[in-house]
Amino acid sequence: MGHLPLARSRFGPARLGALTAILLLSLIFAPRAAAHARLAQSDPPAGAVLPQAPPMVKLTMSESISPQFSRIQVLDRARHDVTAGPVAVDLRDPATIGVVLQPGLPSGVYTVLWRAISAVDGHVTLGNFAFTIQAPGEAVAPAAPAPASDAGSAPDDGSSPPPPVWRWIWRALVLIGAAGLLGGPLFSSLILAGAPAEDLQPLAPALGRRLARLVLVSAVVVLGGLLADMLYELAAVRGTDVPAALGNVAQVGDIITTTGYGAFWAVKVVAVVALLGYALWRGGTPTRPEWTAAVMNGGFLLAGEALGSHGAAARGLGGLPLGMLSDLLHLLAAAAWVGGLIYLAVVALPVVRRAEPGVAGRVLARLVPRFSTLALVSIGVLVVTGLLNLAIHTLDPAAIVESDYGRVLLVKHLLFLPLAALAALNHGIVRPRLVALLAPGARETAPLTRGLGRTVGTQVALAVAVMICAAGLTLLPPPVSAGGSAPGSVPAPAAPPSGPPAPTPTPVIASASQTVSGIGFDLTTAPGVEGDHFTVAVTRSDLAGPPLTDVLKLQLRVTPQDVDAGSTSLEVHRVGAAEPDRQVYTATGQIFTLSGAYQLTAELLRTQGADVRAGFRLVLADDGTLAITPSEVLQALVTTNPSPAISGTVQLNIKIVDGQEQPVPGATLRVTPLMPSHGHVEPTGDAVPVAGQPGVYRLPANLPMGGPWLVLVEVDRPGQPPVKLDGTFSVIDPLATATPAPP
Repeated sequence: MGHLPLARSRFGPARLGALTAILLLSLIFAPRAAAHARLAQSDPPAGAVLPQAPPMVKLTMSESISPQFSRIQVLDRARHDVTAGPVAVDLRDPATIGVVLQPGLPSGVYTVLWRAISAVDGHVTLGNFAFTIQAPGEAVAPAAPAPASDAGSAPDDGSSPPPPVWRWIWRALVLIGAAGLLGGPLFSSLILAGAPAEDLQPLAPALGRRLARLVLVSAVVVLGGLLADMLYELAAVRGTDVPAALGNVAQVGDIITTTGYGAFWAVKVVAVVALLGYALWRGGTPTRPEWTAAVMNGGFLLAGEALGSHGAAARGLGGLPLGMLSDLLHLLAAAAWVGGLIYLAVVALPVVRRAEPGVAGRVLARLVPRFSTLALVSIGVLVVTGLLNLAIHTLDPAAIVESDYGRVLLVKHLLFLPLAALAALNHGIVRPRLVALLAPGARETAPLTRGLGRTVGTQVALAVAVMICAAGLTLLPPPVSAGGSAPGSVPAPAAPPSGPPAPTPTPVIASASQTVSGIGFDLTTAPGVEGDHFTVAVTRSDLAGPPLTDVLKLQLRVTPQDVDAGSTSLEVHRVGAAEPDRQVYTATGQIFTLSGAYQLTAELLRTQGADVRAGFRLVLADDGTLAITPSEVLQALVTTNPSPAISGTVQLNIKIVDGQEQPVPGATLRVTPLMPSHGHVEPTGDAVPVAGQPGVYRLPANLPMGGPWLVLVEVDRPGQPPVKLDGTFSVIDPLATATPAPP
């Protein structure tokens, strides 16, 4: 029968040169995709100061948005929602959504909280920014794009919650099962035709039954994976967990009718159900035309996957959906190759080994060379489309290395290299030895067949690992170049309104004092046009103590008590010379964007005397007035077991101490681990006091990713108001590069 027609000399140097030129041009002119809906522009812009209230807030995203599951909230400083209607999409631009504001909004700071669901791939992104309305002649503390946390805050263009580990696993099962659904029937209808009829006829019933079982198992796996993935998607769009999503399965219909993810999910389900029904109905020895129809159905399954891929979000090139077509070719080539390996491992080799002596060698001598050629062609397609897919997102090495997507991609390539090397080994060494068995008088050898089985098994294992990485790539946001006006950049804050200058306002000042260990702390705050001003005068009230000339620096940390935002460290500057009895420090930062309570800790670090800490509770009322009272200082010291923490389930040990670093027993702790660089939050749990260790509390926590983590701790003591603290630590992921610390 010979090799596949693709292996003949029609690919001469001229045609290979032309293909190379086409690839290079595609890489150069490939349209960039901003997969995951990132914020490209907002109206009003982040940090804008407006002379009057805007009629609405509009967000232009990097791809089309599903308004039904997207959300825009606009809150005033008192946390009142000032929107006047639901989120709507611009009929002229499906990537622009907006919400109408209540008329006649007064001067003040307004915070925009948004959550967008991509209509292309169903992925969720979220973010926040603020703007200020300042009528001429009025004084308002301006807004900041987002409060700066020690652990980092969400970028202006939005962040995507990390994919749950189980969703990643289900996605991998879908891809592996899809390879079996396409590759198995493709091998049966295309490669198996190369075996001699007299040798194949006795094996056909067993091959047909095994193939039917392969399709049946693959279809069940894919169908289960698709159903699980839809539950995760429903949980993502509703902002809940999977158990809560089970109570809202009626909204699956809305996802199918309003998002591209849902529509293409339905296409995949129909294709899988058809294959499942066919495998149940036509087990035994199906004919080649019937399995050819199964191949086409498997193609529809992969087409649904490609239509909801990152590449589908790319702009077309000359009206051609280059990104989607590249993803489709990539998936088809991977399924043909990996599915063929699965067929060899679980269908062909077990049946052939039971054949009569001499038959196994002749059958394998026909099958393996033809499949080897198909594998090499698939590798070529994977390389070309893989480079094109990368070029569609970014070719910036720094953006690739610094992103989770890029790291998973690098691991995938490291696994792909030995997989391709084994394919080349089969083509260059095993294939000629098998072909030699067709010569008259040749005798097959058991070691050759066993060696082929081991090689195929190793390739299947590597291919499964590659598929797991590919599943993660479908869930993670692709990298975006940092330079230039890449999608996701937010316009610079608008300049203050022109016209006659407003009169200089009279500052609203609040102050309080506290003396700790012979050191007086006088705190004064005042809203200003450039932000909230803090002044701390440090005075030596105990003249018997060391002079203040040994002060190294003053640290100011502010922790919101009504929102889980983490602490903010202010940049502190000393005013004037280092006097021995009195020193003054100032700091400016955007802190009071929402009403509520804040805990400020002033820590004086000294080179000779003991460090001293003072605490203040600041309460911003809904009307904008600020009250300050002295308060106790508490700290949360976090350690882990094992130490350092390794991704997975670890034990958190939290020690609560006061300003003199004395343990604080008898408290109830509510603990929330989160990863600010991803917006990832683990469920809140109660810490249990540790016997024999006063002030130490313990609880287990699931930490699925490597990188910097933040623990939010709410301390509740009898007769005392609850206090929110936080602590930081790092997690090591032994299987991946740790997430870099936020800037």
